[in-house]
Amino acid sequence: MKVPFVGYASHRLNLVVVEHMGSYEPILDKVKPLMHKLHGEKKMRPVLRQATRLSSTFNMVRQHFDNRDAIDTLDDAMAVLMPIRREESQLETLLDELKAFESSSKKLQSAEGLSLLDVRDIFDALITEHSGVESYLAADAAIVQQPEFEDACISVLMGKADTLTEQQRALLLPFAAPTSPRQGVDDEELSFVDRALENASCSVSSHPSTPRSQ
Repeated sequence: MKVPFVGYASHRLNLVVVEHMGSYEPILDKVKPLMHKLHGEKKMRPVLRQATRLSSTFNMVRQHFDNRDAIDTLDDAMAVLMPIRREESQLETLLDELKAFESSSKKLQSAEGLSLLDVRDIFDALITEHSGVESYLAADAAIVQQPEFEDACISVLMGKADTLTEQQRALLLPFAAPTSPRQGVDDEELSFVDRALENASCSVSSHPSTPRSQ
């Protein structure tokens, strides 16, 4: 089943990221001058953050840790820009969160072979691991444009087409197409989103009668 609502999921995730990173702005504002200071150091190749881009924020924080041990802290001008221990701990937490958001964002933007059921699994995994994101990512979030349509799509993708109402069948008719099984991921180092989809797939296979959140 191919539907045009997967792309809108990226917008919902972007809203979550902007709101979620709000509490980290003070520490991000401190790291940014450090990256500018390191910009002239070719061996470090720091990434400068663009406030509206998840990927640039993720790369900036990740490269902060990559470069940290090579920074000359005997340089007073450099040392004053370095985060203190408490701030380092905050950055480590942020990096873990950004890894999940970044892998989810890339998967949603690729959209190839992605279904609304996949989107639901990704969002459910993010809700489980990161508090406060449900206001945008929950199935019944106010931002969802057509919850009945999405619920109907997910029911079909879960093999529950016989539970659809006549109205739901009418909504889905223009988008009817054969469904294909999910492909397993062999990569030893699965991203957050790969783990979410694999776990959801295994859960359904092991417990086919267990309903999933919609």
